[in-house]
Amino acid sequence: MFSVLLYYCTSTENGLFQLFPLIFLSLVDFKVNKLCFETLFSSCLLPLSIDDREPQNGFHKIWTLLLGLLISVLLLYVLWSGMQDGTSSRRDAEVLQEFRARMEKLENTYQSQDPSLWRKARVSLEKPLNSSRVHLQPAILLLTAGQEAEKALRCLGNEIANAFASSQNATTISINGVDKAVRDSDAVKEEVDKELSSGFSEGKKVAVVHRFESLPAGSTLIFYKYCDHENAAYKDVALVLTVLLDEQSLRKSLTSQEVEEKVRDFLWAKFTSSDVPSSYNHMDTDKLSGLWSRISHHVLPVWPEKGLPLEGCT
Repeated sequence: MFSVLLYYCTSTENGLFQLFPLIFLSLVDFKVNKLCFETLFSSCLLPLSIDDREPQNGFHKIWTLLLGLLISVLLLYVLWSGMQDGTSSRRDAEVLQEFRARMEKLENTYQSQDPSLWRKARVSLEKPLNSSRVHLQPAILLLTAGQEAEKALRCLGNEIANAFASSQNATTISINGVDKAVRDSDAVKEEVDKELSSGFSEGKKVAVVHRFESLPAGSTLIFYKYCDHENAAYKDVALVLTVLLDEQSLRKSLTSQEVEEKVRDFLWAKFTSSDVPSSYNHMDTDKLSGLWSRISHHVLPVWPEKGLPLEGCT
């Protein structure tokens, strides 16, 4: 019984209750040492009188009281922790159910999209919704499309981000690369950093970055901070990036690897070309390789949708 309680407490992250096993072990150690000492030197001790035993009996009473109190506190903590875990599990199940319902609704609305888009998006975005697991890195989706699917790309980026945020009663950070395209790279980098850090710190759960390719090349390096595999600033969030290619359309026959290579080559040309003013001052192929490895977990093509309204998305 004691070993189970001790293991449970020492495996928690609550610093206060980690002290109880140490107290328990100290008391046990003191009791054992005292018994060993009395046994070893019993032959040298005179028989104890009734009056001599009274302090020893007092010690036993204190020891029993402390041990009983310790066990009671540990049992109460185990019961309380179990109730908290149950509440957290129910909350996770509700959030997950809400997210799946919203994604199913989107899938029924955007019927031209490949089933793999929905499957991969769900797999990626459901991980941060489980609060009981350790989050090692944020969920990252990169949606891409040809010119003919520009509206579908923008709408899907917003809709998927909103489904993720709304299922957690949160809101979305929205950044548009086109609005920042001709501005100073360092200023944009600082601005994007501020928007992401303040938004996530305030409890927002997802950021959608439209037209990632339009951001000044050097400014995109700020995403090292938010998309890193091990040291991302926020690990229980999601980022949805969209990239609009120059070509008119993407062939549906392209494999996932071919789509990924197409987007990679496009960003390489955008961010490291000598035709792009000052791009070499802030970006090079090594930096871009590191950035690409962080944002290319799931590169998903988006196809045109015929049923979208002229104003709005749905």
